[in-house]
Amino acid sequence: MQSLTSFITRHSRAFALSIFLTHASICLQAQPASGVSAGRDIWQVPLSHNLMPHFEQANGRKLLYVDGRPFTVLAVEIPWWDLIYGRYNETETAYDSLYPAAEKIGLNALKVPIKWSMVEPEKGVYDFSYIDHAKSMAEKHHLKVVLNWFGHYASGDGTIYGNLTGELYAPMYIVSDEKTYPRAVDGDGVIHHNAASYDYEPIIGREIAAFRAFMQHIMQVDSQTHTILMIQVENEIAVFGVDRKNPKMWRDHSPATSKRFADNGFTDDLKFSAWDLSYHWIRRITEAGAEVYPIPFFHNYVGGEIADWMVGGAPGEDVQTYLQNCPHISFIGVNSYFCAEWRPDYSCGRRIRCPDFCALGVDRILSRIQPALCLE
Repeated sequence: MQSLTSFITRHSRAFALSIFLTHASICLQAQPASGVSAGRDIWQVPLSHNLMPHFEQANGRKLLYVDGRPFTVLAVEIPWWDLIYGRYNETETAYDSLYPAAEKIGLNALKVPIKWSMVEPEKGVYDFSYIDHAKSMAEKHHLKVVLNWFGHYASGDGTIYGNLTGELYAPMYIVSDEKTYPRAVDGDGVIHHNAASYDYEPIIGREIAAFRAFMQHIMQVDSQTHTILMIQVENEIAVFGVDRKNPKMWRDHSPATSKRFADNGFTDDLKFSAWDLSYHWIRRITEAGAEVYPIPFFHNYVGGEIADWMVGGAPGEDVQTYLQNCPHISFIGVNSYFCAEWRPDYSCGRRIRCPDFCALGVDRILSRIQPALCLE
């Protein structure tokens, strides 16, 4: 079998390596759970009567179970930028070669981004063809799938689009209608057209409806096969995107947001943003999805630090706040970007050692976090 390094080098950014270290991967170190006899071998992990993907307590650990058995996810994330707005059906096969490649190097799953704009190409009109295509390709190559719901993508500049071709996350009817779906405003009063304000009901209502339809379809096509393991909800929550160190961009200053900030007695912009986005937006989306089909949901956050009290490297994040406010979030992983730029020979990847921010603050909330690590 060829090495993962040489494979990634040859495919030049085709995969973003994502390793999920859920407690399923360390279950053999656990102590017997309550009700397990002292004489039972702790290496013998209990089975589950619940066949759908879920987390369950066993031997003192929460494990991911699939089809009644513990399942450790070893996955890579495939791209999304070659899936082009206006030509989604024509471009949906852009990454088909990565499914047999993943099987060849011994992975058991793929992370597959699903842009909201693909699911709802027109207002109230849903298209699940790419989900069905990804599921079919995965099954053909003996893989499971983790779907990434990209309605909000804050790894670059903006949150609802990076461009209007391959990086359109919210549907075009939302992007093109700033009046109905207002945008976030920074501390200088500048309106950011590519960043949504989540203190206005219309955009939240539309995303809840789309996410509910998305989960309904997954239930209909996968509730027996269990190819789809879990859902990453959004990507790197942030107020504006990459300008994370600028205090004027630590919260939305739109009229509705400023009113909510004042009405709830906040004085700290970062604390407000984490509370506001988690409670009024993500909580409602995940609740709607769980009502339909309660497979695990999870988040990822940016490695780094902008305040000593928070675990998260972007305004709008904080692991503790999200776990408190969003009971349907099973775990939150960290995205650590080890290289300032991608090097074709993967030289930086061979030299890296996990920096301190990989585990930043995890000890403070370990009792509530299911550890996960995402390397990109």
